[in-house]
Amino acid sequence: MLTELKTKLLANQILLGEALGRALPSFRGKVGDARLNWLANELQGYPNALDFYKNPSNEFPPYRVVQGSLRVMDSQGNVAPVAHAIGQRKEFFLAAPVAWLEDSANMPGQITYVELPELNIYMGMGMGNAVCEVSKEQIERILVNFKRSFIACIDEVLAKK
Repeated sequence: MLTELKTKLLANQILLGEALGRALPSFRGKVGDARLNWLANELQGYPNALDFYKNPSNEFPPYRVVQGSLRVMDSQGNVAPVAHAIGQRKEFFLAAPVAWLEDSANMPGQITYVELPELNIYMGMGMGNAVCEVSKEQIERILVNFKRSFIACIDEVLAKK
């Protein structure tokens, strides 16, 4: 199964999120806990992403840090700047599941919005949800980096057979 997934990934015949969901059970007992945790976070999203903004020495994958702008998006899709000081930051950690990033990369245009639910506490009540306005090029960079590391993990497990 892992060989087939790798072949499909290399040929862009399967989405990363789908391939990861299928492969993850095969990694149990074959890769270390830290790598399993990383893969689970990629699949489900990083649950402690707020720590990225509070603690400069964090354990988050650097390939998920992007240059962007913090915005608030209301339920109608209207986007506005954020007045909070955290909105002045230039770098943001995209904690969303890899499948969400794939969806963002496939939207039309060169700019996309990725939800940052961990930052919703800084938005005014009823104002909307925190999103990062980011170039698709940066989303694609994240996906390429993850894909490369994911395939390396598949290769490592296949080599142990």
